[in-house]
Formats: sequence, structure tokens, C-alpha cells
Amino acid sequence: MRWYLITGEYPPQRGGVADYSRAVADRFAALGDRVDAWAPGSEESDIANGGVQVHRLPSHFGPAALRLLSRNLAKDPERRILVQYVPHAFGFKSLNLPFSWWLYSHRRLDITTVFHEVTSALKIEISIRRSVQGTIHRTMATLVARASKRIFVTVPAWTPMIRSMVGERPLIKWLPVPSNIPVTADRRAGSLLRPRYAHPEDLLLGHFGNNGGAIANAMVELAPLLLKDSPDRRLLLIGLNARALQRSVGIRYPGLAAQVHAASDLVPADVSEHLMACDLMVQPYTDGVSSRRSSVMAALSHGIPVATTVGRVTEAVWKDGAVGLAPASDWAAVANLTDQMARDEALRIRIGQIGRALYASKFDLSHTVAALREDANCSG
Repeated sequence: MRWYLITGEYPPQRGGVADYSRAVADRFAALGDRVDAWAPGSEESDIANGGVQVHRLPSHFGPAALRLLSRNLAKDPERRILVQYVPHAFGFKSLNLPFSWWLYSHRRLDITTVFHEVTSALKIEISIRRSVQGTIHRTMATLVARASKRIFVTVPAWTPMIRSMVGERPLIKWLPVPSNIPVTADRRAGSLLRPRYAHPEDLLLGHFGNNGGAIANAMVELAPLLLKDSPDRRLLLIGLNARALQRSVGIRYPGLAAQVHAASDLVPADVSEHLMACDLMVQPYTDGVSSRRSSVMAALSHGIPVATTVGRVTEAVWKDGAVGLAPASDWAAVANLTDQMARDEALRIRIGQIGRALYASKFDLSHTVAALREDANCSG
């Protein structure tokens, strides 16, 4: 197959959508497909991998970029277009209506859209600015959805919203986000790394993600609940902004500073080793764990037990023992759950095994690529 992959970010740019886009493109190429990936960037063009040509757009999906895309699409109208949709990824402070209209104007082409996010909430209590932003986001999403022959959502909870935009057609399918961290390490590698952060008798708690926003605030609130009365526990923050979050915890709780460590600016293989060093991952999400959280997917794929939260977007698949669950935003409950799992090694082993089996059966990248290629084949 021949693909045009249109995404708001692509490595070396950082972000979950960037990692997802590269993983999908590389797997397409490994299966013999030809991929042209289009993303903003300072370079005109570079080769990311055999079979994948990365094109850097001259603007962040502004007029010059849209003209360039139009010219290239006109050369090969049979190319399948795959859009990785997140409203804020297309510039214009997340309000890029011209891009959505441009995509809608090409609706006769073979367009598949993966909605990683759809729109901000429309609520009476939020500010007028956010209400206007939410309205524009919904208009953008409607145009993109109506341009698409196939629609995937990373969270099933968004299906009713998109269905209200497009009616009964096209079909909308759930496409979970796989881990963006390949399992390159084993327990031995984790054991060799572990003394950097914990003594042999300690329990090493881990947290992986971009360590910012609401989740960072949650970790600051959780830190004393997890560590204050447990001098034999250590907390390892892994990923982007980990050191900044470590400093925030240390400033607010100076007495805990020695128990909190950070590992940032890691390549995926190093992240894999750091995950393997942990006994238990703590992954609080204010809206609940869901299939779009690549951070929890990384832990599952490595077989590391996870204490996380259940909330409004949590799918039923999470409630069968693959993770430990506490109510979203109830940090005392999350701490109690973590304490229960910390004290019960057999429970941790069982949850880790169930989680890894769930990942292999539902979330692995092979399922993502198979769904995209199968759907494209069926429509061709």
C-alpha cells in the first residue's frame, strides 16, 4: 500500500503522537508499504527508515503547508491518507479551522482518521474563552470526521460525540494506543540498574510519563502518602520533565527528597531498563486509565504491575485484574491501593502477568497496524 501519513508531530519531535506515528509508519514499511510522513519541522526532508520518507512542512499546517500537501496529493490521488488527529497538534493555538476545511475539501480521497483527542468539553461553568475554543474544536472535528471514510478512536467514550457529527456512516472503531517503548530489557538489566535508585531491601515505586500537568500535580499530592511513613520505599520518576517534578516534590516536602529520584532524557532502550528496575508503577489519571495512555501500556508490555485509577473514560477491559484500580482523584485511595500491592508480592506478580497477557491480546502494535491495513483493504 501507499500511505500519506499526516501528523502534527513526528520524531525527533517529542510527544505521544510523534512516537505513535513513527511506530505505525515503521511497521507499515516493514510489511512492504510505502509511507510519506508529513509533519511540521525545520528540515525540508529526511529519511526516517527504509520505506518511510519524512517530509517537513514549511509551516505548522498554515497556507504554505496546505498548498504543498495539495500539490503532492494531486500527483498520486490513489494514495491512502492516514490522519493522526489531535486539535492542538495542527498549530494556530489549536484553532486551525483552515486545516480541517482543507481536509474536508479532499473528502473524495481515501482518508482514514485516528482521533487521539476530539474536542474540549462544553460546559456552562467553564470560561467564555474555553467555550469558544470548545465550539471551534467541535467544528474542526466535524469537518475532519465527515472527510473520513474510516474513523478510529483511541477511547470508546468519544464514539457518541463523533457519531453525533457524522450520523450512521462511516463505522467508528476502537483502536487502542500501543506502548511506544519496545521491550528491549529483561529483569537482569533492571536488577543491574536498580542499585542506582534503591537499596536491595527497598521497594522501588515507579512513575512513567511526561510528568507534567494534572498528573504531575497528582504525583506531588501522592508523594507523602506513598513515602512519608515508609523509609524503605523509593519513588523513581521516569520520562520527560522528571527532574522538574522531582524538584517540585523536594521543595514541597524536603523530608522526602532523598526518597525521590528522576531519570529523564532517556532513549527507549533506557526507559525499558528503568521500567524493569521497578517493583510497582503508580500511574494516576484524573479521568481514569484508558486505552489512549501509552504510559500505562509501557508498564503492561513489560509485565510491571500497575496501581492506577478508574474514571469516566475507563473501559471495561481494565476491570478484570490487569491493573489495581482506585477511584480517580481519590489520592488516599490510590495510596491505600499502592500500599496493599506493595505489601503483597504474590498479588503484584499476578497483576503483572495478567496485564502483560492483556497487552499482548488487545493492545500490541501488531493489532493497530492490522486494523488499519485490513480496513483500508476492505475499502479498496
